[in-house]
Amino acid sequence: MAKILNLKERVHQPFRDALVRTAGTFQGTLQRQADLFLQTGGDEGKTNLKSGAQLPNDSSFVMLAARVYLNFKNGSGAGRNLDVTNLPFTAAALAIMNGNNPGDIYDVQRLYYQCAEQIFWTIGSGEKDSLRSVPTWYLPAGGSITGDVGGATDMVHFQNGDATHASILRIARAITITPRQLIRVNANIVPTPTGGNAATFGTTVAVNGRDMTSAVDSLNAADLITKAVVCVIDGLLARDVQ
Repeated sequence: MAKILNLKERVHQPFRDALVRTAGTFQGTLQRQADLFLQTGGDEGKTNLKSGAQLPNDSSFVMLAARVYLNFKNGSGAGRNLDVTNLPFTAAALAIMNGNNPGDIYDVQRLYYQCAEQIFWTIGSGEKDSLRSVPTWYLPAGGSITGDVGGATDMVHFQNGDATHASILRIARAITITPRQLIRVNANIVPTPTGGNAATFGTTVAVNGRDMTSAVDSLNAADLITKAVVCVIDGLLARDVQ
C-alpha cells in the first residue's frame, strides 16, 4: 500500500533489546562491554526492533523514558525442580555446566543485586550520549513481576522498581532519534573490586575460574537459572501513513 506523502502519524511504541536472555543451559559469552540494538532480524524474544540500531522506513522517535527489566528464576533448589526434570544429571549435562552447580534462591538474589549495582547504561542517538553511565537501579522497569521472597516455597521474584508505570525514569529532556540516525545503547559491567584478594577469600571458583562477585560471570554461568536483562526505550514513534 502506498504511503501518503508529507503526513506522519505518532504512536506510543516502546522498543526493547535483551543484554541477556537465557534458560541457563549453556555457557554465555557476555563481555564487560556490550552494545544493544545492533542485530537485524533478531528473534522476537530478544528484540522487537528487527532493523537493528536504525528505525525502519525513515521513522523518527522521541524517547521519553528508559527502563531496564530484570528477571531471574532458579531452575532447581531445595529439592524442588521448576524447569529441570533430569536430576541426577548425566555426564553430558555436567560437562555443559562446566563445574557450576544448579542455582538456588541465594544465587537468584545475587543476580538481582549484582545486576542492579554493576551494570551501567549509556543511552543516546548517533555518536551522542544523552544518558551516560546510569546504573540499573536508576532505571526501574515499571511493570511485570513485583518482589516476593516466597517463604518456604523456594520461589524468589524481584523487580527493578514497583510494578506500576509510576515507577519509571521519565527523561528530563526528551531524546530525539531522527530518520536514519542510529540508536545508541551500551551496557558497561563493572564488577565490585576485590583488591586482588578473591582467591584468598574463595570468591573465585577454581574449576572454571568463575568470579562469584562479578555480574559478568554470574550471567554467563550454565547454572540452570533463567536470566533476562532487557533495556527498553519508551516514547513516541512517528511513522508513515498508508
